[in-house]
Amino acid sequence: MSRTGEIHLSAITADLREFLHTPQGGVRAIARSLVDRVLQVRQGQFSKNVEAAIPTETLGAIFPELPGDRGHFGSPYMPLLLRGLVHAPPAYIVAMIAGEPLGEAPAENIAGVVLALVGPGS
Repeated sequence: MSRTGEIHLSAITADLREFLHTPQGGVRAIARSLVDRVLQVRQGQFSKNVEAAIPTETLGAIFPELPGDRGHFGSPYMPLLLRGLVHAPPAYIVAMIAGEPLGEAPAENIAGVVLALVGPGS
């Protein structure tokens, strides 16, 4: 991340700063590429509409607090981009990996789940 991007995120936590400054792999690399793209756009915005840190409501979230910066986007963007990063998959995914059927959808707005195992032994 360039120095300009840090202007808007001066109050980020140490764990988020490390995430933004070190190469990532897997799901973290995907999340990081999304964040990098949004921060590129954010660099062209002049507002410093930075709110206090927002606690993450997701159980097991990797980043328990995220910046409240909203730029010209209307709502804080970091929670939208990073709330899906968790330390362990949800229980219904663990059950599916173990071979159990999905059963009822875990939420009303989910019609189904695709589980793709990649890597050794998959």
